[in-house]
Amino acid sequence: MSDFKITGRILTIEPIVERTIASGPFKTRVLVIEETKTIASTGKSFINYISCQLTQDKTALVDKYKEGEEVTITFNIRGSKWVNKEGITKYITNLDVWRIEKVGNNTTYPTPPPPNNSNNQEPLKPAGSYFDNNGSTGDDSDLPF
Repeated sequence: MSDFKITGRILTIEPIVERTIASGPFKTRVLVIEETKTIASTGKSFINYISCQLTQDKTALVDKYKEGEEVTITFNIRGSKWVNKEGITKYITNLDVWRIEKVGNNTTYPTPPPPNNSNNQEPLKPAGSYFDNNGSTGDDSDLPF
């Protein structure tokens, strides 16, 4: 079985669904990834919405992530066949995630408010600054080089 990877933004993390099947309890969780692709020949971009599942103990993999974070998921493709109540054979394909990795530094920090300069004070200079108001150093004789 081959491993596949997709990198994208987490769009949806659904709650865990627990069922009882013939072999016992079974847990699943759906994760939707928004993947942006660019066509090299045209430069046009489009978005894929990829619904995948986590099963059993893997349902907890997504607990440390939030919607909006960029991740790379590693998954296997699994296909199943069954016969429904009407006797019709049906097929389903699942993307079974078994690894999730954060891409880069996804930490978001709040943007600091702009400085309040309403009292027309001169902006602060960096500590230890030897610049005058015009940005020049004035006397260069004290430079170490």
